[in-house]
Order: sequence, then C-alpha cells, then structure tokens
Amino acid sequence: MLCNCVAYSKSKDPRLPFIDASMFEPNATPAVGNFALFFYPHSGLYHIGYIANISETALVVDESNYHSCTASVRAVAFNDPTLRGFYNPSGP
Repeated sequence: MLCNCVAYSKSKDPRLPFIDASMFEPNATPAVGNFALFFYPHSGLYHIGYIANISETALVVDESNYHSCTASVRAVAFNDPTLRGFYNPSGP
C-alpha cells in the first residue's frame, strides 16, 4: 500500500475509487477530508494525497509514495504549481 498513493489514500476514505491518480477530475474545494491532486511535469506523474489539515498558507497532506514506498506528511502551499485541484469522493 505504501508504494501506491491511491491505495494509501483509499485507506483514509474507502469511498475513494481505486483508479489511476491521473483519472481523478477535480470536483471540490480544499477541505479537511478531501484529497489534493498533483501533477509533476518533470516526471509526467500524477499523485493524490489526503488533506489532513489546513492552515492559512498551506494544506497538510498525508500521503504515500511521494518519497518512494514511504508514508509522509508535508505542508503544500496553496500556490504550489504541481497542485492541480481537489477531489471529494461524494462529488461536488
């Protein structure tokens, strides 16, 4: 599970579909319990992480496989250029 960001995220909310991270379409706003969607143009990879907390300047994302096969928590600035949107399994 730690080597797959979607599987790890699904462990945070079982309603999350088990699909490739590139298939998630943004449908929500940033909120605790939603998911942050990323695209890294230097590698062409997509990524998803669980929004565990929000501060005035950043999201706190609980994720796996940001660093190979490892779970981690990191702050992501709202203006991070790799942030492509937010997803809620219940829809908008």
